[in-house]
Amino acid sequence: MIDSAQDPALGAAMHAAVAADAYPDIRAAARTMGKARPAVYLPDPERAEAYERPYIICEAVADSALHTLSLNPTAAPPAHLLERHYTRKHGPGALYGNPDMATST
Repeated sequence: MIDSAQDPALGAAMHAAVAADAYPDIRAAARTMGKARPAVYLPDPERAEAYERPYIICEAVADSALHTLSLNPTAAPPAHLLERHYTRKHGPGALYGNPDMATST
């Protein structure tokens, strides 16, 4: 596991460095930019049941998207869904990082 207080940001920086040809691949970027800590992520068995249904739904949606693209490679998500996803993350009504909006949809 990466030893960083900002794991997602570091991962994004590593991928950006690979895209900018600063490193030949993500493993090389990780060796140089990251510091590993010897740890293993083990899921909490008491919480596993809570994540099972959302996982099944996510898997079904991904499967549907794959089939849609195999039938129509130029298919795009509906504009209203893209807009909703964007506004959930950005702007005054953003849900991410805003505890007061955590229960909004």
